[in-house]
Amino acid sequence: MGELFEPFTHLWMAFTHILFPISGSLFLVDWLHPVIAEFMVWVPLVNAIELLRDGFLGPAIKMHYDVQYLFLWCMCLSVLGLALARKAAAHTELE
Repeated sequence: MGELFEPFTHLWMAFTHILFPISGSLFLVDWLHPVIAEFMVWVPLVNAIELLRDGFLGPAIKMHYDVQYLFLWCMCLSVLGLALARKAAAHTELE
């Protein structure tokens, strides 16, 4: 089974190496230059991490996130995942 996912392991590692620096886990959006901060709030993961920090730190630090934007992303990805699961179920059979 491990050989089946071997090509995807390298792809996943490359994706995580690209995503981690822009995920917002190493910096606060408030620390960034306003032009860069404007672009960073478009990354859904940055919104999620800023929301998590706001819940943990409270009003001590100014956070930049949009709950509706994050909710929309979550709902769209959930619908996509359910559609893909339905398509996969059509190609599987029980033994």
